[in-house]
Amino acid sequence: GTTLIGDRVSGFKVNFTRNLFFAAKFSEDADPGRYTANVTLSLAATPRAVATGFNGIYDMQDMTGEICAKANIGDTGSLEDIRDGNVYTIAKLSDGNCWMTRNLLLTREGIEANGGTGTLTASDSNVVEDFEMPVSITKETIRSTDFPDSGRYEAQIYAAGAEDANWQPIYGAYYSFTAATAGAADTSSAELITDFGTSVCPRGWKLPTGQDFDALKSAGEIANNEEGLAKILGTPYSYVLAGLVRVGELSNVGHFTMYWSGTIRGYKGGAEALYLNHPHSSKINYVMVTNAGRDAGRSVRCVAEMPKYTVTFDGNSRGGTVANIPEEMSCALTSSGSCMVVLPDNVLEDSCAAVRFVGWSTEKLGTLPKAGTFPSTMLSPGGDLTVMGDTVLYAVWQETGASSTCSNSGDQQ
Repeated sequence: GTTLIGDRVSGFKVNFTRNLFFAAKFSEDADPGRYTANVTLSLAATPRAVATGFNGIYDMQDMTGEICAKANIGDTGSLEDIRDGNVYTIAKLSDGNCWMTRNLLLTREGIEANGGTGTLTASDSNVVEDFEMPVSITKETIRSTDFPDSGRYEAQIYAAGAEDANWQPIYGAYYSFTAATAGAADTSSAELITDFGTSVCPRGWKLPTGQDFDALKSAGEIANNEEGLAKILGTPYSYVLAGLVRVGELSNVGHFTMYWSGTIRGYKGGAEALYLNHPHSSKINYVMVTNAGRDAGRSVRCVAEMPKYTVTFDGNSRGGTVANIPEEMSCALTSSGSCMVVLPDNVLEDSCAAVRFVGWSTEKLGTLPKAGTFPSTMLSPGGDLTVMGDTVLYAVWQETGASSTCSNSGDQQ
């Protein structure tokens, strides 16, 4: 009846040492002598998932951008989260990123059952400051005031179980946006925040951004229709319609779900999320990235953090105003040691109205004459640029022949 719990599994083996004591009772009139007895020892093992590894590692926390970059598209495996012992399937998908292909199931209770304290730290989690995991809400403890519209900035986690109709472990836990971002998103900010940089994901992983989800859909040619939904629910993506928790109830299991990103884009009280909707519904959208209210408990999938190169853009203005030039773009390093960005092509004419935008250059060029030829090093707007490191690009302008009201102080000789 005694349970023997071994040390942490390593290399598909578990070792433990325990002392066993035996005693025999004899009657007072037993003859002196040597006695022998047979003892039967039974060992029973409870099966549990064991990480098969991914590109030479076995723990989620050992993932690095370099390890992911060296993996091939289509590589799969599984890794253990050392915080609670859960094992997650992993795949390098067609967008070049390494993704969890199973929903996050991290709860305070799971961490404590694995010998932890329930506090996420930078040693094992994607956090900047320590985050105290909240006590999980369950079907027995949930109230109508949990996950309400008025409480959208509270860190709450719903831990579903066998008592929840249609729920399965692959659906994971349900996190408010504040919980998913490890307490960072506890305000009603509506400003653009591309990536909070902190989450309940393991160390080496992060919440995907809205752009990450868009890139995943684009690379996988996942359309906003029934075929696109079937594709993202299938191998190798394995997304699931886990439902959501809102106003004290888990609902829509098997029919609908939204996965948190780490992006806020101009919507007070909301954040971007990957939206998946079963075709039986009357709604017309199936797969898209859209805003989601922070009030609900939604699913989390983490993506490996990759080294990024930054491309910074300089308008190279002649003294007027230039529109539609982004401050910067970034791209994640791939196994080739480089990455690619699409150069902006919708740059408006300088307000001086005497020049037109014609392209980009790594050098700060002067204004090109109207009848001049373009330099061979000029990059075409809308074209692909292979980035080998952090890069600064300057807008290239050409005279139109019209009169200019601006000085030429911005020209470079």
